Amino acid sequence: STMLTCKRMRSIVFASAIFLLLGIALETGVQTVSIGAPSVIPALLSALAAFSVFFAATLLAVTFLVSLLPGVARQLRECRH
Repeated sequence: STMLTCKRMRSIVFASAIFLLLGIALETGVQTVSIGAPSVIPALLSALAAFSVFFAATLLAVTFLVSLLPGVARQLRECRH
């Protein structure tokens, strides 16, 4: 059994999309609500948003690179899209 199956690949892509949307929603919320004086909470939420977007991109990039490995690529060719 390989470490990246069709089902796991779909789950990773879905999780990456969730993290991306979470990051966008958090940052949009911070920018919309925190119009007043600077505070620690908006800064923490903004950092969490940046981390979420970075994590989504990293997760997708690592998954893409792993899918290029010969054994994994051979098995993923059998996936139904």
